[in-house]
This record gives sequence, structure tokens and C-alpha cells, in this order.
Amino acid sequence: MSRSAIAVVSGCVLGVVAPARANTLDAPAVVMADKTGAFSYVAVFTAKDPVNSLWYGFYGSRGDNIVGCCSHIDCFCGCLLAPGEELGMQASGFLLNPSEKGYVRAFVDICSGEDFQVTTTVMPWSPIEVVPVGNPGNDGELSGEAAGGQGPTRICGAVDYAYNMGKYEVTAGQYTEFLNAVAATDTYGLYNRIMSSSSYLGCMIERTGSSPNYSYSVVPDWADRPVNHVSWGDAARFANWLHNGQPTGTQDLTTTEDGSYYLDGATSAAELLDVIRELDATWVIPSEDEWYKAAYYDGDSSVYYDYPTSSDSVPSNDLIDPDPGNNANFYDSGPTIGDPYYRTVVGDFENSESPYGTFDQGGNMWELNEAILSGSYRGGRGGAFHIYGSYLLAAYRGDASNPTNEDSYIGFRVAEVPVLDFNGDGNVDLRDFALFQADFGGDVDLHYFAWFQENFTGPLP
Repeated sequence: MSRSAIAVVSGCVLGVVAPARANTLDAPAVVMADKTGAFSYVAVFTAKDPVNSLWYGFYGSRGDNIVGCCSHIDCFCGCLLAPGEELGMQASGFLLNPSEKGYVRAFVDICSGEDFQVTTTVMPWSPIEVVPVGNPGNDGELSGEAAGGQGPTRICGAVDYAYNMGKYEVTAGQYTEFLNAVAATDTYGLYNRIMSSSSYLGCMIERTGSSPNYSYSVVPDWADRPVNHVSWGDAARFANWLHNGQPTGTQDLTTTEDGSYYLDGATSAAELLDVIRELDATWVIPSEDEWYKAAYYDGDSSVYYDYPTSSDSVPSNDLIDPDPGNNANFYDSGPTIGDPYYRTVVGDFENSESPYGTFDQGGNMWELNEAILSGSYRGGRGGAFHIYGSYLLAAYRGDASNPTNEDSYIGFRVAEVPVLDFNGDGNVDLRDFALFQADFGGDVDLHYFAWFQENFTGPLP
């Protein structure tokens, strides 16, 4: 996606406020009060009408709880945002004391042009690198057999909210960190012994010791290749771990068994097929629509590409440096790379990203999603290293497998979605807006109401 301006800024000055201008719009603040450690934060402002000139930046809470918080202000005099164009900003810092709240807020200050509206989407950032997927309310398109592909026919890709999609597939290195955090006693089998074997197309994650003192390591040259031999249940537990702030401990309701998905020991296929996303979910296995939109949709032109390489032409499977574009890791008269790897380092095809900037949504690993197909299978999309390029097509809707299956071609990526049901009553309404604003240390301010109104799914009280 093209953007007229992208700012990635950092600094140490806190307590800076936005310039006092009539047309200043603040993004909703993000409160960091759940754990210590580094954090990042992203805000995306989308122009609805032409914007001719603007200031933008961040400011943070006063006090000593947030350090390194971005509070930088840049001036883009003469900068033009056309309708639909986005201004994205990222800030980072470190939360010192989880018992005290601190906040980060972004703002855009319009210097000229009275007729404009700006909507915002704000989410915390994380160690999982993500890309923002904007253009909420886009239309879907036909996928499946009736669209010239395979699988049940369905309209795919329509998403009513902005969200973040994992830029890359979850890697063996990231999964190793997860195992070391929660699998000293591997209660629910997050580790598969085949992972340590290159002979069986493993990802070279090795386990040593014995329960309850297992430890895990990954061979360095495999750390940035995608994890495999993971099931849908494993992926859901990884998402819960992210949702819960990447804690260390046994596999229980505070680490892997609750969060974005209520699992509580679910391991059978029947149990995992009954699992649904919770209303307060943050990190998730993408829905089929979230996955599809991030892979194929071009928000600038409001069209879908046939392939997740920003192209309607069949990709090549050549790993070339530099990447000429429209390439992916799949089988075409031979594999892209051979023994022992077969799977490329995530992002190796550096000029073959989707319109939103994701990599390898075509090829490399067959990626899990939340869909249920054929009654007993969780969905998978995007093809893999060992199968033909036709599986990369947008029209191909595939069954990944039984949700307990762990295989060499199955991997996943995660998405981050906005949390709006703050009071947990099943509706997203004005009561949630009031709680949101109160939690962030301020009175209810209808300055942000338009942003919430666009994301409401329930009735107003």
C-alpha cells in the first residue's frame, strides 16, 4: 500500500502536548499497565477528504512510568493526503511499573483545509512484526469452485474493522521462545519430536532435559524459517500466550488455555472445532476474511489480485538476489530450494509482498485460519513449498486438516485485532466507549466518538 508519509519516530521527551490548533485530532490513547517491558504502539490516520498540510506526533503521560516514549512532532507543510490515503506512525518505550498506568497518544494537527474527516485505528505493537490492514468496510469477492478455484464457494475478504496482520509466518525462533516460556512441562503437546529432524522436514527445534525441566533451542540457520509440525490447537495456544503478555509458567488459564480462545485443556478434534474467538481477543489465528484481505486486497484501487504477490500473473518460484518481484516458494518442476531446508527464510522474496506488505502468504507454508470447512477441518490458505502454484490462487479454498494434525507443510501467522467490548456484555456500544475513555484517565470525550461509531457492532443504549 502506498502512503504519502510514514513516520517512525523515537525520543525521550515526555508530557508534550499537541499544538493548540482548532483542527487537532487525537487518536485514542493506549494505556500500558499490564506488565513491565518494552512496548510499541502504532496509529493510522486515514483522510476522508483532501488534507493539504499537517503536523503529527505523539505525547505520553507525565511521571516516571514510561521511558523512551515517543513524543516527536514533525511538520509536513504542503503535504497532501488524498482521500483514502493513510498516515502511519509508530512509537516505542518501556513500562517500568505495572501497578501504575501510563499512556501514549498520537495526534494529527491539520494546518489547512476545513472540510476533512480523519478516522483512526490504534493498537499496541509487539515483538511479532505486523503490518496495518486498513480500509475497513471493503467489499469481499467470490472464492472457491464458482470462482474457478477449488473448495466451497464463499464471498471472502470483507472486513469491517482495521487490524494488524503478521508481516511474516511465525518462525521456529519465535516458537522456541514460546516453548521455553510455557513448555518446561509440555502438558498439551506443543512440541513435536519431528521438529528436531531435518530428515522428516522438521524445523530444527531441539528439546533437552526431562519434564518438568524441558528446555528448547533452535539451530541458528533455521530460526528465521517458519515453524512447522504445529496443529490448529498449538497455534491457538500461541495466540493466547501473546494475548496474555507472553508470560512464563505452566500451561494453564493464565498462559495458554484462555485469552483469545477458551481452550482449558481442549486437545481432541471435536473440542478444537468448537473453539471460537472470544469477544476480548487481541492476538488471533486470522479469520479467513482477515487472512484473505491481507493477502489479496489492494486498498488503494479497491481490487483483489489473484496472487498474494500483488499480481494477477502466476508467480515464479525463483529465489534470486535481488528479488525481481512476483516470486514465491512453491513446486514448479522442482522445489525453490532443496534439501535440507525446502522452506525459505521468511521475507526472502523481498519485492514480492502483498499490497499491505505481508510476505509469504503464497507458498512456503500452508497457513491456518479460523474457518471450518467440510464439517471437520480447519481452513488453510496460500499453498506451500511442496505443491503447485495453483494453490496460491485467491480462488483456492483449502482444508488444512484435522485441527489436531501436525505436518511438515502446516504453519501459521497471527493477526492482532482491536478490542472493543470493554465491559464484556457481548455488545460494542456507548457504554464501552465510556469505559474506554475512563480507563485512559479522562472524562468521556465525544472527540473520539466517530472512531468508535465506525467500529460499533452492537446497539447504542
